[in-house]
Amino acid sequence: MTRQYIRQSVVRSSDAYDDTKTPAEIASSETAAVDSQEFLKYLLSQVKQILGTTNWYDAVPIDLATIAALNTFQGNCTSSEIVGNVVYVSGTGSSARYRVRVVDPTDVTKARGVGIIVAKASTNVCTVQWTGETAIYSGLQPGKAYFAGLDGNPATGTLPASAMWRQWVGTALDTDKLLIQMNQEIVGWVP
Repeated sequence: MTRQYIRQSVVRSSDAYDDTKTPAEIASSETAAVDSQEFLKYLLSQVKQILGTTNWYDAVPIDLATIAALNTFQGNCTSSEIVGNVVYVSGTGSSARYRVRVVDPTDVTKARGVGIIVAKASTNVCTVQWTGETAIYSGLQPGKAYFAGLDGNPATGTLPASAMWRQWVGTALDTDKLLIQMNQEIVGWVP
């Protein structure tokens, strides 16, 4: 078997970058594209659709910090709630924020957490993260599942019999990183 080498200078570049394909045309791209150049036109059109920009090569309209902020919300809390607590929504607070309180696995009305407090701007204002990675803990066991514990913090292993309700809150990725995956189902526990 002989090898054939192709110089980069002889590889044909695209005549025109077309990103004007419609969503219906993009959906049929696998069968409609006759060659790789035609498929590239569909791909560029899809990139433009995803970005929501005028052209496929325009700057991405959102940065990673903004995306990370989509995983959080501001809550009204008390001095009793601290960074690291799993919290539930207990009502509407002030300044268009939800009022949050620490979960209580012994009371079904207070057992359904919505997120974890990752920061406190003041005694009464906190940032609650409901999904994604957080590095606010230490001493986690990588690979272990964590549940809402009696003290309001994520716990692993066997919970005491008084904790009648279990809610999975995430998985430890490292000793200091928890992947928050709030399960909205709580499970009654019969010891």
